[in-house]
Amino acid sequence: MSLTDIGEEMAKLRASGAFDADWYASHYRDVPSGIDPLEHYIRIGRKLGRSRSANSVNAERRHVGIVGGTTSWTFSVVVPVHNALSDVQQCLASIVRNSFPAYELIVVNDGSDTETSEWLDRFVAVNPAVKLIVHPKALGYTNAVNAGFVASSGQILVVQNSDTIVPPYWLERLAAPFEHADVGAVGPVSNAATWQSIPNIKAEDGSWAINELICPDDVAATDRLIFQQAVNLGADEVMLLNGFCYAVRRSVFESVGGLDGSAFPSGYGEETDFFLRMAAAGYKSVVVPNLYVFHAKSKSFGSARRTELSARGNEVLYARYGKERIREAAATLQNAKNLAGLRARLSSLGASGCESRQDVCILFLLPVRPGGGGVHSVVQEASGLTTLGYDVRILVPGNRMPDYGVYYPKEKATGLFHGFASDSEILDHVELADVVVATHFKSIRLLKPCYDKYASEKLFLYYVQDYEPWIVPEGSPDQAEALESYTLCPGMLLVAKTHWICREVKSRHKIDVYKIAPSIDRSIYNASGRLELPGQLRVAAMLRPRTPRRGAEQTLHVIGLLTEQIEGLSVSVFGASKAELEAAGLALPPFVRNYGVLVREQVAQIMRDCDLFIDMSTYQAFGRTALEAMACGAAAAIPEEGGGDEYSWSGVAALPVPTDRPEAAAALIVRLLTNSQRLKKAKEYAVRAANAYDLEKAAISLDFLIRCNIRKIAVASADIGRINLHSP
Repeated sequence: MSLTDIGEEMAKLRASGAFDADWYASHYRDVPSGIDPLEHYIRIGRKLGRSRSANSVNAERRHVGIVGGTTSWTFSVVVPVHNALSDVQQCLASIVRNSFPAYELIVVNDGSDTETSEWLDRFVAVNPAVKLIVHPKALGYTNAVNAGFVASSGQILVVQNSDTIVPPYWLERLAAPFEHADVGAVGPVSNAATWQSIPNIKAEDGSWAINELICPDDVAATDRLIFQQAVNLGADEVMLLNGFCYAVRRSVFESVGGLDGSAFPSGYGEETDFFLRMAAAGYKSVVVPNLYVFHAKSKSFGSARRTELSARGNEVLYARYGKERIREAAATLQNAKNLAGLRARLSSLGASGCESRQDVCILFLLPVRPGGGGVHSVVQEASGLTTLGYDVRILVPGNRMPDYGVYYPKEKATGLFHGFASDSEILDHVELADVVVATHFKSIRLLKPCYDKYASEKLFLYYVQDYEPWIVPEGSPDQAEALESYTLCPGMLLVAKTHWICREVKSRHKIDVYKIAPSIDRSIYNASGRLELPGQLRVAAMLRPRTPRRGAEQTLHVIGLLTEQIEGLSVSVFGASKAELEAAGLALPPFVRNYGVLVREQVAQIMRDCDLFIDMSTYQAFGRTALEAMACGAAAAIPEEGGGDEYSWSGVAALPVPTDRPEAAAALIVRLLTNSQRLKKAKEYAVRAANAYDLEKAAISLDFLIRCNIRKIAVASADIGRINLHSP
């Protein structure tokens, strides 16, 4: 966006009265002093899905990934650990596997034994995004949480017991109520969390219940069942939350003073004290009934020790607040209406509501040639779904089958690709599938007859890869087809991999788009074997002249500016043959080495051999190539416009540049390349950011939406409906 465009938009918004500068600056406290809040909103806040005023919170932000199953909040998950290694292993594995938004995991080893400590060291070594804090001697649970907070940076602090197991999309559901500025903390339901327990609160002997999983041995399936049954049940406002798992605003945790480590060093009462102080400060606590977190109950302390600590904590609480105040606070949980409604629904359902394990066949229709980023996404995610036990097939044009074999030989050898030559052959394949996925605007018209015939029997999804009306010539028949693709099959479930795509489709077509986790294939794109060359700066770029928005001309312009200012700069390009470049009227300078059209493994090697990858596209819906470069250990310059902000970490892991102003972009890139310490840090953070994306996470996020929605079709239940990840 040019400075002129920004100025014009600021003037329009001011004149409309739709933007409340005072509210925005107070509500979003990362707005720097001296910066016009309206300019901050246009440049940054809008990309994060932020609201313009108190009146527009729901109207604006819900479609930016909340309905889409993700959130623009950043999270710090703090897990105090004291022995009980088996529980710790399951807990941390579930967090890493099932956390999709921008998050950091902070593990506090609070005086654990040698076995647990050594395992934690190994865990952190293979998970670079995890921070480990070590207390050689145990300082207690409460002090461990406070230490984790000091080391954290997220907007939302999640306090997590080490004997829990979390399901997919857990952070998104915890974050949903924070759309309301007066909500300070959020908790889930569980099998063992006193008044937040489901289906039973008390055992037969009157003690707190430790419920079995409703779906035996399957936390994720139990969570999906809870998620489905909680549709249309809102969040309960309460005064207390169970401390086994809760999310709290960073600003609230800090302003209230954190947990009281002096009075409650080992826990057992510290959360009650915190939530009562938080309530006194004017903030609400809520329980979301659509998120289930399994709680094994701590083995760090024996039952006798737990009883002793609980009694000691109660003495402190009664002295501070009085027994009546504690009872009143607990009663808000005891009388939570939506939790009672959920229990009632479950009592009539039981384990019979758990999904069966029948085979599910998923068919992707991919009617384009191979090689592009969108095709890579489909192939990677389809392959990931096969590892979860699905029967997956990708239907491609029959005359393109040899090309797919060249780009994806491993996948072709497994039988993933199937060819079609006519519309009737598409129908034949659809008949055999349970789930049908459109992948390109050209696939929607091809699937329309199948949709009309099978919409009530099969689950149809449209995997939106981009805002496709922008990638074809304006006013062309292709653009008309792309524009109609979002509404041609009413009721089709739309999914996308970035906030940006969700936002564009929603704002232009008034259709909800569900956000899934993107993927990169880290078996190909990784920093293994990377060789740093001190004293030699190397940049790489992809040239795609057949796609104007990829900015081939701007890329070469920036490369020329860089070589004028950085002596001895090594430049490599790929993506187009010499003939293609000549046909587009693009002449490469003699110092630029062109590798032409490459397969993925060759691209990965280029990335491992460069310090910076440059993407001068007009915008990027996702920017897969830049993220793949980051996984290979290179820094990346990415377009300001588009979905790259999801992995740029506010400019730390990737450098956003104004691609419409090549001189300004080049200046920012030169500043990065010529500051060796900053460049080193950028490359380190690039790897950390890229490590959050893998095939398993993408497959798990798709699996969640597929299983939730295919069940609707299987039981033909009007109550379940399309799943909204943020119904509270």
